[in-house]
Amino acid sequence: MSGWTSAPPGAQVWSPLDWQAHPASGSLRVTNASTLPNQLMSSRSDCFLLAGPGTYELGAEILIPSNQGVPGSALVTVSWYPDASCVQTALGGGLGSVVGSTTPDAWIATLNQALAVPAGAQSARVVAGVGKTFEFGALSAHFDRIRFGPVGTTPAELTAFEVK
Repeated sequence: MSGWTSAPPGAQVWSPLDWQAHPASGSLRVTNASTLPNQLMSSRSDCFLLAGPGTYELGAEILIPSNQGVPGSALVTVSWYPDASCVQTALGGGLGSVVGSTTPDAWIATLNQALAVPAGAQSARVVAGVGKTFEFGALSAHFDRIRFGPVGTTPAELTAFEVK
């Protein structure tokens, strides 16, 4: 996540928690500490050049620790831009997946494979963020294995093995 842009309020730091329990690898911990109700999010993002038109996929492993006392959610999103550096007005966006604070202490795998690139898009901004419902407290979430690319190009993993 080095090189990604931070968007306050809150903090974004490295954490030893990892979706595969490899503490040396770790994850990104994003904390939303806004004092405004329904604050959109505290986030980390980056801009990527698109490989071309078509359908893209976006996913992450997301964990929200329990006992934070603040309801909210963690999410990954993408916004499409007509320029190569994500600075002009966005052409639209797509929501990857939302993980609510009602599913704490478990890594939730998310993957959306139906994000159609709008005509004229040259780049995309991927955001990992945390939103909370109320103005009090802080809500944190961990993000690991964030992936974005044309359908079928992001990392695949073995989910079953059978010998006959």
